[in-house]
Amino acid sequence: MPKWITGPFILLSFAALALIAFWHPSAYLMLSHWLSWVAWGLIFAALLPAGKCRFGAITQGYWRWLAKVWGSQAVVCVLFLGFITAILGAGPPYVSGRLPTVEALAHLGEHYAHWGLFPWSMVLLWAVYLAYFHWVKAAGPYIYHATAPIIPKPFHPMVKAAADGCMRGVNIVTVSLTAAVCILLVVYWIERYIAINHSLVPSVTGFLLTCFTPILFLPFIQKRLRKAFARGMSLAKYYTIIICVLLPIMLVAGVANNWTIQTYTHEISQLEPAMITQMLVNAPERFAALFLGWWCVITPLWGSYLANISKGRSLRQLVTAFLLFPLFIYGFSRWMGMSFWLHVVHMVTTLTPEVSLLGNAIFHWVVLMILCKGVGNDSLFLRGFLGNDIKASRLSLYTGSKSQGIGRFHLPLFYGVLGVLMLHSIGGWLTLQIQLSAISALALIISFEIALLLLWYIFSDKVWLNNRNIAKIGA
Repeated sequence: MPKWITGPFILLSFAALALIAFWHPSAYLMLSHWLSWVAWGLIFAALLPAGKCRFGAITQGYWRWLAKVWGSQAVVCVLFLGFITAILGAGPPYVSGRLPTVEALAHLGEHYAHWGLFPWSMVLLWAVYLAYFHWVKAAGPYIYHATAPIIPKPFHPMVKAAADGCMRGVNIVTVSLTAAVCILLVVYWIERYIAINHSLVPSVTGFLLTCFTPILFLPFIQKRLRKAFARGMSLAKYYTIIICVLLPIMLVAGVANNWTIQTYTHEISQLEPAMITQMLVNAPERFAALFLGWWCVITPLWGSYLANISKGRSLRQLVTAFLLFPLFIYGFSRWMGMSFWLHVVHMVTTLTPEVSLLGNAIFHWVVLMILCKGVGNDSLFLRGFLGNDIKASRLSLYTGSKSQGIGRFHLPLFYGVLGVLMLHSIGGWLTLQIQLSAISALALIISFEIALLLLWYIFSDKVWLNNRNIAKIGA
């Protein structure tokens, strides 16, 4: 399909998703309810003979693997707390403080399914799907390999392009959020000591970001970047450069904001966008959609990590190990209510600035460096942590996508981080909710499709009867 058709179609699709996210954020909450039942279905499958299905040969000890599974859950929970601290704790004056953290989390307490088995069930679905097709069916590391025997060959390029585009978009937003949260936390920490605020006048911050960031694209800087990419510069170093470029700009924006407030106090005090005021009417519901969106966008990367470390483990082991913690939360919440967990989250997010801001910023940066260490192409965004690149036909669903070097796609990575900072400066967490809801819709749609594919192959391969002679997927 020509680009002059696919380009406008993609833009219109995202515009439609953004409009739904703006007018009806509850629609995303309804879409996610069915995913809670996926976890119960996987628990039921683990109790059947299908639970003995083993994902390849064992490569590591059980306790080491279990520590990695539980460790990943702990890391993601800390990342979520840092995200809430950075996004909800500050923003423009017409947003900041309008929805207290306790009230926002209390609204989540009304949805046990979202706080308990969802979104853990969605991550588990991706992990089981990728582990089964990669380690049992001997398929490639990409999510579309399972569709190859089902989809007619003329449609292979279309399916593959759609899957690659969705995965790339969702995973770029995930990594961009991590880098942007790291920047915001450091900015908040510094602003507490030098009495500035980059969020007082959003237009000033947005103007400075758009004026100074083109410096990165000056000819001599681009020449140096190309040389660095040719020498094998990794994504970790590139994201460090992005952070070092945008962090000073945000601090300069804080100084400019203070000067603007002191000079035009009366005029600025009357500014409050009508759209933001309208969005604040159902702020608790929008926060629930923001919560949903964040967990949805991290699902592909987290699921691929679990599938990668779970080689040699059985379906029963993966389900029980991963769902032990969320089942405890779900059962405790149904019995005692959400007040205990809300109190813990509120206590952590209101620690001293040195702990909650700087400590969380350092943690986010370390996770970002580990995530991108040694990655010199876009493979992380296409297949996560799973498998090796398959350099073959780029039009066949049986083979993988040839990865591109950083030099070919570094601009979207930079604009991803810049976009998060711009949206947060304009409308705080409310505008980020629209972005995350639109992107998370892609992850939800793919989750629905892989759930149907997994169900199809479980019955066609007779996994539910503990069939050990499972046909491989190959060219």
